[in-house]
Amino acid sequence: MVRLLLLLTALLPLAGHGADYEHNDNAPRISIIIDDMGNRLHEGAEAINLPGKLTFAILPHTTYSKRLATEAHEAGKEVMLHQPMEAMTGNHLLGEGGITLDMTQRDIERTLRRNLISVPHSVGLNNHMGSLMTRHPGNMAWLMAVIKRRGDLYFVDSKTTADSIAARVAEEHEIPNVARNIFLDHDIDRAAIKGQFERLIRQAKLTGSAIGIGHPHPETIATLQELLPELESEGVELISVSEMIKFRKVWSPVVWQASLSPSHPDSKN
Repeated sequence: MVRLLLLLTALLPLAGHGADYEHNDNAPRISIIIDDMGNRLHEGAEAINLPGKLTFAILPHTTYSKRLATEAHEAGKEVMLHQPMEAMTGNHLLGEGGITLDMTQRDIERTLRRNLISVPHSVGLNNHMGSLMTRHPGNMAWLMAVIKRRGDLYFVDSKTTADSIAARVAEEHEIPNVARNIFLDHDIDRAAIKGQFERLIRQAKLTGSAIGIGHPHPETIATLQELLPELESEGVELISVSEMIKFRKVWSPVVWQASLSPSHPDSKN
């Protein structure tokens, strides 16, 4: 216990200085990524108009990829590339700009460069599909080497398979990275989406932070319109993915649990 308190004491000063932004350091954080942006203009615009610091993952070479990326950026939202990757099944849905196991590292680099041009203002990327690609360490190492050479991107493992090693390989290449915790709308039903959102909040309060992924479905947008304004009363802060990466450098789940006093509403005591 003494060792844990000493660790906490050492890390607490970093909470204010380890990031470029001001936050209530006692508030649990969530990030929400809206995937699959780019094919539908109306739904994409509705998602961008949601309140708070959501992050938008936009598919490359789609009809509205450049337009929605620009509109999101101008609205002060964070933009990332939703990079298609080979899946176990359903690869006819991969779309243009996919990365597959038969590619060379040069092919991957060329594809990624073209994809980023089609999604301006991208500061990171996450995988679209990829249940096959993200479990292959050699191919993921090629991709991470390309990202590393760029030097200005983070990576989010969407965890489309429990066997994904993508985040681990990103860490090995010293690329800023996080992994998805909760899918908000696997079941496209407003009551189910609300339940998943509540799971996201519970996890953030338990471990200090949580990352959710949703999609620009009308049901998801309507549910988030209802629930996002309630975050302040819940004592939870919505931050961008890049901010989440900085936050997690300071606040691990162990440090978060140690910071909960016996009087804290989330304390097990």
